[in-house]
Amino acid sequence: MLAKDILKVIYAPHKVFKDIIQNPKYIGPITIMLLFILAYLGFGYVQIYKSYFDETLPNAQELYDEWTENIAYWNSNANVTANLNDALSGTYYGNISIQFSADTSSQLWAQLNVANSVNCDVPDGYTLLSFRLKQLEPSATPSNVTLYLFSTNTSNFHHNLTSEFNVTGAWNNITLQLGPTSEEWLQSDSPDWGNITGVKFDVTWSTSSNITFLADGFFFHGIYESAMSQSIGNLPVFAVNAFIQFTMQWVALGGFLFLLPKLLKANTTWKPVLSVAGFVQITLIIQTLIFIAVFLLWPDLRFSLQALGGVSGESENALLEVLGSLLTVLWYVERIIYLWAIAICTFAIRALFSFSWVKSIMVSSLAYLLSVIVYHFLAYGTIWL
Repeated sequence: MLAKDILKVIYAPHKVFKDIIQNPKYIGPITIMLLFILAYLGFGYVQIYKSYFDETLPNAQELYDEWTENIAYWNSNANVTANLNDALSGTYYGNISIQFSADTSSQLWAQLNVANSVNCDVPDGYTLLSFRLKQLEPSATPSNVTLYLFSTNTSNFHHNLTSEFNVTGAWNNITLQLGPTSEEWLQSDSPDWGNITGVKFDVTWSTSSNITFLADGFFFHGIYESAMSQSIGNLPVFAVNAFIQFTMQWVALGGFLFLLPKLLKANTTWKPVLSVAGFVQITLIIQTLIFIAVFLLWPDLRFSLQALGGVSGESENALLEVLGSLLTVLWYVERIIYLWAIAICTFAIRALFSFSWVKSIMVSSLAYLLSVIVYHFLAYGTIWL
């Protein structure tokens, strides 16, 4: 009978609530809660299964950019120091940048020495190089900026960055395509993309002056790995979140279904109202199953270094590129479920209090929407629906 009542909430709510009200029990809502937790665990697994993270060298998931946290990796014609006051702020970028300073000069070069060679060849190598450069002095833009990649002690690739380096006094965010398919690199001495051993940038100005230059966030990346190995351990979090969501919405909806009719002089009893409110939460299970189907049909989610790096503004924009359309689809699904849940609540209100259809719709709409607002406020600190 319990399974039949749960199913009838979906296809015959106009009939089932009379039986539920006559013999109210909490076992039905608790069963629906357990089913929702299982469904939400499946939703969490599908999210992880469909997600791929941009792997970096050095490993940014250790939450700092190793090569620009330690001056020992660098050689330069300028004085090399660690700058703790002017560095990128983000999940992957530590709290230090590398500063290069020189007096009365028209040239600055700095070389990053890579401990082990880096494979940037197809099909398994890194395909992108990202870094940030910032010029504090002089105020004039450089006449030439060139980046070199060394594949042995003498051979190299080089790339003219003068057009990309167009801002002084602020971080220049530069990402370059790597590998034999990239046409921007000039080569000398037959270098090998599979054996990159160092990175060097060379900056020149038309006149001599004091130079202060910063570097931060040097990463080879562009290899996307499944999130399964990194995130599968987070599945219990989905179960906890499902329990919290169900409990909060169940109690909130029950409270409003109890209070609002009471304001209209109806005779309300807590147990039947709370039991009915729990059965309405069957809509959360259907919503979650639809979410799973959407994720399975959606292309893989590839989270770039920019999306994961946590730099304010940049990270949000990159995440929006990955998730924007998907979140829009899920938003519309959720709103349709809201309407369905309100319709079910309407049948419950009419069965509980014998209100007119208009009054039942008004009470159920207000009660359900208030319960969602309370949940969003308590869970996320917002009343956004």
